Amino acid sequence: MSEMSGFARRLTDLMQARGWDRMRLSKETGIPYHRLSPWFMRPTALPRGDDLDVLCTTFITTNAWLLRGEGASPSETANLLAMYDQMSPGRRQKLLEDARDQARLDEIDRARSAEAARKPDGSTP
Repeated sequence: MSEMSGFARRLTDLMQARGWDRMRLSKETGIPYHRLSPWFMRPTALPRGDDLDVLCTTFITTNAWLLRGEGASPSETANLLAMYDQMSPGRRQKLLEDARDQARLDEIDRARSAEAARKPDGSTP
């Protein structure tokens, strides 16, 4: 049997955290077993459309994280939300402002990197 894909490993971890097997996943999500089974057996098999939406909703995550491991994992998100809930309203507002600033800086960095990659000599402005 081939090695599990990153997607299958992430989904398996989420299922194990809830004590679910594949049959339970099928029951809880309404995704037929015959449709989800290949995801664990073939590295190139991935959920599509509604199945992916149901998985993301069930496990409170994004398709980017589930499919590619990009962004915050469900446990990171849960930890952040728990800490946020413990903050005063003033600190929450400050955190949101800081997060917006950091997101803008990341956007600028990505744009600069993309521009540098397009230049033949790799120089930056």
